[in-house]
Amino acid sequence: MRFTTCDDYLNVCLGRPAKDRSKIANPTNGKYFCGPFRLVSEVPAKWTYRREVPNRIRVVEYADINVTCKG
Repeated sequence: MRFTTCDDYLNVCLGRPAKDRSKIANPTNGKYFCGPFRLVSEVPAKWTYRREVPNRIRVVEYADINVTCKG
């Protein structure tokens, strides 16, 4: 799985187009969590700036994956 750097707010990083989705197989019999997803690594904004930023969470990186399910 390859992560893409995105040092911004969640709405900006989610708005980026998906590219190079890693394929992951779901080995369970249930059809939960099948299809395309974006895994996101987040960090809280520095405590000093918490009241001066529009969102207290920042994205560090994300990975686009495609989960295949049985059946």
